[in-house]
Amino acid sequence: MSEASLPRVGYSRHCFICGQENPHGLRARFAVWPEGRARSVIRPPDHVRGFEGILHGGVIAALCDEVMWYAGFGLGHFTVTGDIRVRYRNPVPLARPVHAEGWVTEARRRIVRTAAALRSPDGETLVEAEARFFVVPPEERLGDEEIRLYDMPCPGSGLGPFLGLGGWAFAPGRPATGRPGRNGR
Repeated sequence: MSEASLPRVGYSRHCFICGQENPHGLRARFAVWPEGRARSVIRPPDHVRGFEGILHGGVIAALCDEVMWYAGFGLGHFTVTGDIRVRYRNPVPLARPVHAEGWVTEARRRIVRTAAALRSPDGETLVEAEARFFVVPPEERLGDEEIRLYDMPCPGSGLGPFLGLGGWAFAPGRPATGRPGRNGR
């Protein structure tokens, strides 16, 4: 998929990780490549700390989840998280930028497997993660009034095709997999 043919992407402006209008969130922006990679560099604010000067573990897991979601989107998949495993190798400091990178390790018709790493500016691995995402078919994705669509790529990216943000709403009464009566596993 070339930059010119990237699909329009919807996002929730209030998402905790990527919502640009969420005053309490990270406001992360993601660069996405069509081979199934995504990247973001953030400087976490103090209000998302765990212990003094350290990023909260739940926020770390959410950031890993988000960068892996964007990696799957790079291949054209809209997904929901099935499961995630996070390995905390070293504390993630608040005072320095955090480099988040996600990539697809396997893509099938209904499941996308991904991996991610959070690194310090000098390349030290702080966190590693793996996840399984369930693909949501286009006919089962619905937006709500807060979803915005942007043609890709957006201006302002220095890292590659820029995707503003991410997130989808689903049809009421259907499980996230869109398979009535099943949990998708």
